[in-house]
Amino acid sequence: MATAAQSSTNGSPKAYEESVKDLETEMAALRSDIADISETLKGIGKGGVADLNARARETASHLKAKGKAQAKYAGEQAHAAYDAAEDTVRQNPAASVGIAAGVGFLVGLFLSRRS
Repeated sequence: MATAAQSSTNGSPKAYEESVKDLETEMAALRSDIADISETLKGIGKGGVADLNARARETASHLKAKGKAQAKYAGEQAHAAYDAAEDTVRQNPAASVGIAAGVGFLVGLFLSRRS
């Protein structure tokens, strides 16, 4: 490297030293620019993380509210189905007992064959 720099400056030691000083100055400026870029990227990264955290919290809150609404709806539907079944049993008690006995027999039959 030194030979390339000396040959481009016609072998003058003073010109060589000036070239080295210029190179050192440019390297220092480059290091400073890289440090500035690193700080900028770090700031962008922190802002991005904060934004992602906020969006995640917002999404979690939305999903929590939606889950509560779905649970409430499911509870209402289960209550309505229970009420309908209770009304049917009260209107047709003999048929209900017969159906329950038949379902119990089938379940017992399937479970006895598995063992």
